[in-house]
Amino acid sequence: ETLLFPGHEYTVMLLQQAVVREPGNKEARDKLRWARQQRAERRPTVPAKMSEELVYNGWAREATKRGDFGSFCSLCGVEDVRPTQASGGRRLGGGGSALKADVGEREMKKEN
Repeated sequence: ETLLFPGHEYTVMLLQQAVVREPGNKEARDKLRWARQQRAERRPTVPAKMSEELVYNGWAREATKRGDFGSFCSLCGVEDVRPTQASGGRRLGGGGSALKADVGEREMKKEN
């Protein structure tokens, strides 16, 4: 079983986006509830099993169908920003994901 370990804790944010993108995806809603509970308990949500990721993550399915899993992060709304001197040469994520995550939060509240 392949494990994905992105090295960051964006699970809740990305699952909120997934629920907006695929409102009928029960697995995405269930995984979002689980991820919120994990974070409330200060526990990690990663790594994730690739087989599970393909069920609740439409971006991963799309990238896999195209045979381009390397574009996975750009499909899910997290842009890679080139390393800069100010960031100490690190790559930083960004790209408006916070707004999308806020929409996902509101959608989840409507369900409950």
